[in-house]
Amino acid sequence: METTSIIINIGSTSKRYAFFRGETRVADFHMATTSSGRSGSWKESGGEREVTVTEDDFNEGIQTFLRRLVESVHMTEGKAPDTVAIRVVAPNAFFVETRLIDAMYVDKLEAVHAKAPLHVAPVLEEIQMIRKAFPSVRLVGVSDSAFHAGLPEVARVYPLPKEFRDSISRFGYHGISLSSSCFALTEALGKMPERVIVCHLGGGASITAIKEGKSVDTSMGFSPLSGIAMATRSGTLDTGALFELSRESGLSNNDLELFLNTKCGLVGLSNSMADVKQLIVMYKKGNADAKRALDYFIYSIQKTIGSYIAVLGGLDALVFSGAIGVGSDFIRGKVVAGFEYIGARIDPARNSALSSGNIFVEKQGTSVAIVGIEVDEMGEMMKILSQG
Repeated sequence: METTSIIINIGSTSKRYAFFRGETRVADFHMATTSSGRSGSWKESGGEREVTVTEDDFNEGIQTFLRRLVESVHMTEGKAPDTVAIRVVAPNAFFVETRLIDAMYVDKLEAVHAKAPLHVAPVLEEIQMIRKAFPSVRLVGVSDSAFHAGLPEVARVYPLPKEFRDSISRFGYHGISLSSSCFALTEALGKMPERVIVCHLGGGASITAIKEGKSVDTSMGFSPLSGIAMATRSGTLDTGALFELSRESGLSNNDLELFLNTKCGLVGLSNSMADVKQLIVMYKKGNADAKRALDYFIYSIQKTIGSYIAVLGGLDALVFSGAIGVGSDFIRGKVVAGFEYIGARIDPARNSALSSGNIFVEKQGTSVAIVGIEVDEMGEMMKILSQG
């Protein structure tokens, strides 16, 4: 009999679920928080459709997915799957590996929760709901940092005394997405290029330098708050500026973390807008706030790519992934325009035609491949599960 698996990917504003029978993907369910409330989609062999999602549906997480699986006759009510796997984003060396979730794992996650409540709390809540539904199910925490486990020491450490260097270091994130990007790029080209930079641009955004298939540097460090500016996250700030911000605002450490995660980045620079599509519309109308936000966003991406070209000693392929990376020809065009000096040139017609992934958009005859890749994190997690 084929085994059954449920794959779960919990974000700050979205929840994704997939049901597999063996290695066959049977159903996908996505719930998200939007500016107008909750949205949802359900996908199976008959196609994809929008579904109504209430606040209770969103909060109940896996229970909502299980009800839909039963209604669709994919599962029998009360019957546990063989395995449940959940993506884990946590700033601690223990979570750089994919592991079985047992009592010790939960204890360590709860300990990290105090350090990074915004990223860990939703996962802890989901684990509690999974255990309530299936007390004995095999539960696996899929590390979002494992792709970066081999970072060179010079890219991994912070310049801190020895007693702090192991616990406070650069773990990196978006690893599952990066694994999916590398697989798709290898499939498309027939081999993995030696020097690759991946720009994962979504609500959370990171840039990673990859040499011979291995991560050698990445913009997110100890937490997913660092690196380039994001939709609502500040990205990296001068620590002296943080001390001054704390003094001026009077915010507690937890409130300051919330502020930096939810009120900064594009929404802070524009004074109102986190949505890149909306910002682009306003930018083209000459709105100064939108121009400030997008100019900074593009500049921070270009500056990071430029530093990683130096790290890699050149560039063979530039990958764009994530909702913005694949969905915005405007952002791709602006970013790549800064790198014609190394032979990276974008074809405007091919670039504007890209609305879904795995399409090359470089000009013919140029030396750097430029590609949009629609990553499949759920499928990648299932692969990791099968290999482990």
